[in-house]
Amino acid sequence: MAWISVHQQIRDHRKIRDLYRKLKINRAEAIGTLTLIWTWAVDNCNQEGELLSVIKEDIADAAYWRGDPNLLYDALVETGWIDEHDGKMYLHDWYDFNKPFYDYIVRKERDKQRKRAASAETPSNSDGNSTGNSAEIPPENRGEFHDSPSPAPSPAPSPSHLNKLFAHFWDAYPKKKSKGQAEKAFAKLKVDEQFLETILAAIERAKKSTDWQKEKGQFIPYPATWLNAKGWEDEQNAEEGKKNATNQGNNEPWKHDRYMRAMFGSEPDGQ
Repeated sequence: MAWISVHQQIRDHRKIRDLYRKLKINRAEAIGTLTLIWTWAVDNCNQEGELLSVIKEDIADAAYWRGDPNLLYDALVETGWIDEHDGKMYLHDWYDFNKPFYDYIVRKERDKQRKRAASAETPSNSDGNSTGNSAEIPPENRGEFHDSPSPAPSPAPSPSHLNKLFAHFWDAYPKKKSKGQAEKAFAKLKVDEQFLETILAAIERAKKSTDWQKEKGQFIPYPATWLNAKGWEDEQNAEEGKKNATNQGNNEPWKHDRYMRAMFGSEPDGQ
């Protein structure tokens, strides 16, 4: 009997909210829809989460969805529960969330092979009964005789999913400058949903700060600069740090100019 992992954060997750709003259903129905799809997927996807020989109608049937299958599927893709890559369908982060189950399958198969090998190697006397001590290895000592299998690598996030995560960041960040550089900085961070929530929360706090609001936002860092500087970690100290830098710049203009170029990539935007 197989099982799936359902984390407690799902009930209040942003993607759940996006899904039930798109489908015009309630929160409980959205969670139930996903749970039905996941339990069905145990028998219909591989370890990487690729849905095998499946069409949109199959997914709708698995969820007991009575509406348009295309509507359900498109909503699952748009909200990040299903990823599309090279014409294939993947359940998002399937292996990451169900690694305990797949590790159990590996251990179970390894134990079967060990028992078969032990049975074959145990000598028998003339009447067919085993002699000597059993070749069974005590559970507490198994690690001394058998190497643990290397875990299967987690599939790399699909480009389409990374683009969706970046779109959320770009929509939230108030300064729309040097998008290409921002995309490169974002990709290097290997952002997932939980990390994105941290980044978005930091941006919302920063939007309320004095430095980001004054002079029509001209002191807001370029998005790539903010990402490379891990701005989500030091946002609480941003106001004090910028004030100190500005005060120092008033006394030593050449240092102030260098600071401005380092923070913003160029001189501040004109009003």
